[in-house]
Amino acid sequence: MRENAHGAVYLHREVEIAKLVTQATVYFCGLGFSELAIDGRKVGDYVIGPGFTTYDKRVQYLAFDVTDRFAAPGRKVLDVILADGWYALERDPWVHRFEQRPYVDKPKLLLDLHLRHPDGSETMISSDEHWTWSEGEITRSWIAQEDVDLRRSQRVWRPVALAKAPAGKLVSQREPFNRIVEEIKPVGMAFDAAKKAWVWDFGREINGWVRFRAAGPAGTEIRITSVPVSTEGDGVPRPTTRTSRFVLGGSGGKEVYEPRFFHAGMRRVEVSGLVGAPETNDLVGCQISSMYTTSGSFRCSDEGQNWLNDSARRTVVSYTTFLPNDPEREWKAWTQDIENMFRSAVYLFDVRTMYERWQHDLLDGQSADGNFPNIAPGPFFDAYNSPWWGGCAVWLPWHWYLYYGDASLLRESYPAMKRYVDYLGTVARDGVQDWGLADWLPVEETPRPLINTPAHFLYAQIVSRAAAMLGEHDEARRYATVAEQVRTAFNRKFLDPATGIYGVPGWKPKFGNWKPPVPLERLHEAWWTGDRPCTQAGQALPLALGMVPPEHRAAVEQAFIRELAAHRNHLQTSLNDLECDEGESKFSSSRKPDGR
Repeated sequence: MRENAHGAVYLHREVEIAKLVTQATVYFCGLGFSELAIDGRKVGDYVIGPGFTTYDKRVQYLAFDVTDRFAAPGRKVLDVILADGWYALERDPWVHRFEQRPYVDKPKLLLDLHLRHPDGSETMISSDEHWTWSEGEITRSWIAQEDVDLRRSQRVWRPVALAKAPAGKLVSQREPFNRIVEEIKPVGMAFDAAKKAWVWDFGREINGWVRFRAAGPAGTEIRITSVPVSTEGDGVPRPTTRTSRFVLGGSGGKEVYEPRFFHAGMRRVEVSGLVGAPETNDLVGCQISSMYTTSGSFRCSDEGQNWLNDSARRTVVSYTTFLPNDPEREWKAWTQDIENMFRSAVYLFDVRTMYERWQHDLLDGQSADGNFPNIAPGPFFDAYNSPWWGGCAVWLPWHWYLYYGDASLLRESYPAMKRYVDYLGTVARDGVQDWGLADWLPVEETPRPLINTPAHFLYAQIVSRAAAMLGEHDEARRYATVAEQVRTAFNRKFLDPATGIYGVPGWKPKFGNWKPPVPLERLHEAWWTGDRPCTQAGQALPLALGMVPPEHRAAVEQAFIRELAAHRNHLQTSLNDLECDEGESKFSSSRKPDGR
């Protein structure tokens, strides 16, 4: 029984190697997160691994060539640190209660070390009853913070118990590891008298942890708080601060806090409990990401465009650990981030295996009725789902094929893609999709079926094209018919042929779920006539996806341009319609709002 129920578990084994070793390979899966050391040297340059999965469906292991650690026969020491991660989660960092997932269990290790000798024989060292375990200085390791007490560095070794493996299929981690990709020095340090804390400022938001050093008597408790850019808001859920404890061991010199198994978004770091004034260089930010292998770059003569490109690159780096996730609030992979981030990520970094792995998480999470989750791995379904979220499991393999020229993921996903489009058919009402989220964080709301029904049309088209490519011609015709039926129902219900406006009769303009600090009427001129208001998203989606009847396209384009002008040519839309598929159709017009 552990004294600290969610502290790290330290595993230890000593082995005697009698023969020379010509090749050594270690395969290990330490859940939730883990590190392996041989003779005190860590194996691999990754951090926070292996990658989180839906553990009753799929479990990832790591593999390394460690031949250089066995240059001569003799005694070897194997040490593993296990942390809770998502597998032994204490509590969810947000509201989704992932600690109640059916796969959650205590930390555990599966390890096989294969040693090959000059005579052709092999030695296998495994995770068995010959190991021992202890508690140690990591007294609490959680997704969003990590407590370290250096007074507890001594080990008390005890026998291990053999444990049942999780139910998921064991697979090698293929997506890039997390690594420390940059060490960032603070741009300033000051004392906050009100908080009685020293505050370091990085000058920009980063995602990772800090390396901090301090001196003091044994038992001195220091509190290290990561502070995101903004923790105050206007109705939008804001990030919270996260505080870790660092208890000094009293060695006489400066002692170092550097966690191993958590990351958090931060612009500033507040440190309290110090016994003396620190130096600015006592704290360094460690940026953690799995985005570091570049695939492209951009530079031009316009410094504003260069700044935007650099901002996008930094955002992709800070937002991605295993998979894109919010390191300030939820630490989870929301599926709409597939569509809204895919193109920029592909052009900036090598993300092929990352998106392949994410598609597997979605396939693992598909429900019996065909729906896909809005969070995966996990998986998680709730009212924050919609065709533009879970439906990314249809969108992704098609675009993965378009960008990489590899049909393997599309072929693997095709049966599940069909089931999802069929599911949308079962939940449609009068041919439209009026469920789940509408647009996410727009300035001005658009009626939900105008946002979600085009997704049904797009996915039916994608499945039809995938079927044709895979030689399933009957199914290609079937899903092409589904797309045409959705298009017909959408136009019948929402298009006003007299004005070219797509809308819901009687709808009243209102803010979306992000509310600017000024009244809507100051941002928007109500210019339209007829029984329905015009919105940018309501016009943009059918235009971009090719849903508009040819004889009405000019009028729909004109209404869209007029609506842009009514907002002083500012976009009022958000994720779903800004990222609608450019490959389906093109919207362009040289006409001005007055028709010239």
